[in-house]
Amino acid sequence: MGNPIQAAALFLPALALAALLSGCAPSMPNVAPVRLADMNGSVTFPLVIELQEGDRIPLNAALTGDLVSTEPSAQPPVVVVKRHFFLVITQGKMLVSLDGKTIAHTTGSFQFGVGVDKEKGPKATLSMGVNEVH
Repeated sequence: MGNPIQAAALFLPALALAALLSGCAPSMPNVAPVRLADMNGSVTFPLVIELQEGDRIPLNAALTGDLVSTEPSAQPPVVVVKRHFFLVITQGKMLVSLDGKTIAHTTGSFQFGVGVDKEKGPKATLSMGVNEVH
């Protein structure tokens, strides 16, 4: 992939959906983790990306289609990593490891809606979430 920040920006929004579809957890691949800032654009799989608390990643999000689309934003939203974890990408799956040794059990959510706010008028809302199962 090209720019590592853009590559991660593509991976992170899909994480919530991947968590929903992951099924039974496979074993952790035997590859050295790479820090997002150290990625050079050359990606091979399996891939383990180490994310640290406080990492900030610009989010490149777009809605495309025949009926609706998003306008490009001069100030893209920023994903802020809340705790240290590893993003594991292998065999078409995107999973999470909290310790770099085992795959964590996660749940994900995805919501899209259209509504009207009394003060701000019409709005579209897109929300994704990923949570560790305790």
